Amino acid sequence: MKPIPVSDAKTSHIDEQSYVSVKLADEDNNDFDGVLLNDTEEIQVYYDCSKELTAPVNAGEKVGYVKYMVGNEEWKRTDIITSDSIEKRDALWFIKMIFDCWLI
Repeated sequence: MKPIPVSDAKTSHIDEQSYVSVKLADEDNNDFDGVLLNDTEEIQVYYDCSKELTAPVNAGEKVGYVKYMVGNEEWKRTDIITSDSIEKRDALWFIKMIFDCWLI
């Protein structure tokens, strides 16, 4: 899945964009959840996920879901969660960035 941009996040440079990786909540689960389909049925997949987040972001934070439909019936729904934590910018971070800019 595509990483999500995070605003107001601590980065190594003042003009750098931060991103957080995301994954399906049950991605590490090895249990098989199968479904039998007849010849006319199809599985349709829909998802809804945040386009941008604001720091702080905690690992495991729900940012969306994936929904699996068989016909008009929801078969399964899985959360989309963040893989990492991202810290919010603070006064100390801004001071460090100012000193880093002056020392360059």
